[in-house]
Amino acid sequence: MKFYEYINNNLKAYGCRRAFGVPGSLVMPIWQNLKDIEMILCSHEQEASYAATGYSKASRELVAVVTTGSPAVTNCASGIASANMDSVPMLYISGRTPERLKGYGLRQEESNINRAFNSVELLAPLTKDQMEINDTSKAAQMFSDACEKATSGRAGCVHVSIDVDTQSLDLPSHKIISDTDKDKEAIIPEFPDITKPLIILGWGCWQAGVAKQIYELAKEIGAPVLVTSKAYCCIWGEHPNYLGKLGYGYNPILEEFLQDYAPEQVLVFGSSMGRKDISESCLSILQRAETYLYSIECKDVTSRFSNGHWIQVDNMVLMINSWLRNIKSSNNRFRCNLKSVRQQQRTFFLEKIESKDLMAQAIFELNNLCDDSCVIAADAGNHLEDTAILYEPNRPGGMFLDVGIRSMGSSICSSVGMALALKDKYFIAVTGDGSMLMNGNVMYLAKRFNLPVLFLVINNSSLGRVRVGQMEQKSFIATDLGNIDFNLYGKAFGLEAYKTNSMEEFRSAMKKILAEKKTSILELCTDKDEIPVSLKGDRLY
Repeated sequence: MKFYEYINNNLKAYGCRRAFGVPGSLVMPIWQNLKDIEMILCSHEQEASYAATGYSKASRELVAVVTTGSPAVTNCASGIASANMDSVPMLYISGRTPERLKGYGLRQEESNINRAFNSVELLAPLTKDQMEINDTSKAAQMFSDACEKATSGRAGCVHVSIDVDTQSLDLPSHKIISDTDKDKEAIIPEFPDITKPLIILGWGCWQAGVAKQIYELAKEIGAPVLVTSKAYCCIWGEHPNYLGKLGYGYNPILEEFLQDYAPEQVLVFGSSMGRKDISESCLSILQRAETYLYSIECKDVTSRFSNGHWIQVDNMVLMINSWLRNIKSSNNRFRCNLKSVRQQQRTFFLEKIESKDLMAQAIFELNNLCDDSCVIAADAGNHLEDTAILYEPNRPGGMFLDVGIRSMGSSICSSVGMALALKDKYFIAVTGDGSMLMNGNVMYLAKRFNLPVLFLVINNSSLGRVRVGQMEQKSFIATDLGNIDFNLYGKAFGLEAYKTNSMEEFRSAMKKILAEKKTSILELCTDKDEIPVSLKGDRLY
């Protein structure tokens, strides 16, 4: 069996169905022979890594990124780092120059000679694990280990760099090697004694597919539910126990409720409790309670709650289901009506929206225009701030934020990847003009597959988030993007294109777009000096 055949079979065995990438001479033996994996050609390697991340987030499957070596590796770095930070199960396969010619000065050479670089060393800090394969006697074991590493424990991105000669060589052994222990008997932690609980949902709940069960648990024990920013996909706006958001959406109304409620136990599921979500004042409230943090990996973050109980959980689904079976008869728990608290939080932010704030008005209007088939995504910028705060899905899976390294241009690519995974949804990538200039070519991929995606471009002709910071300095240096017509940009790729300058035009265009659900772009022209609602007044995070 050729090594590229083994790679194909092993990926298939681990549930990988799609690979995103850009081909090149150093990876062609693999690219041409992944017979059971659908190859998704992208226009740029960064686009491929972001789109693959979105695909895995939506499907919860192992995804592959396949590129040539050297420049393709550097192009992929941001997406690889973001996927790994967001615990996305990903295998990044890159080609490399032949081992037998290392140091000879080949084009795109990977070595440590004459200012060349080794891609494995380059990506080591950005990945869960990395390896260089150039020996067929070890190749099968190493590649299988890479698949296992990417999908086991806290998932992440594993980089495998394979020299072009080795890709086509015969293996001495072609058995699909897997030392997985996923079928071992899971240890179920005991359910703690509860008097006045609070539940916090993290990204691990989405990855484990257990968010809805935790809401059921919250209902049984009478616990309000908060979500971390990475887990806004776990928001269940219609659920009676949903309280609100940490991170972007944290606000004085929510903090006042938490102070008065004074939880005695905080149950945290699948979150590392980073300070991007927890303000000093919020931290003080949580630290007064007995905190239980349930996660698949605890070793790196126990210092954040040194007085808390960190409990490693191998199978969160089994744990929650076991707890539910044993506590269903416990109905005499503390109860509270959270509907009015949620409405007060919404009013708090709505009162900050001025008549000139077209971006904020349009994003809030998505709550009225979108149904449960819509999924909202956003990347870095003013639009992320407003989307994270003003949009609230009715059901889990209604909103995804790219919070890994918070890079511009990521959500427009990840939305396309998600749409490839879930074609029964309609994805709205809320983005900015700066982000579209970075990765707008992904519209070609969306149109080629006629994906249900809308690129909602907030065009204020500037790098808006940076401009807000420059306002305090009263000095605007190199943040003006000029007058770019994104309507024409979208038309060049064959998208249904709309351009709007008012709320009336925006509503009309959105109703038509949502009725047809085609691959579309909607450009919303806004005031370059509009300030996101979260930046008006004192911030709590």
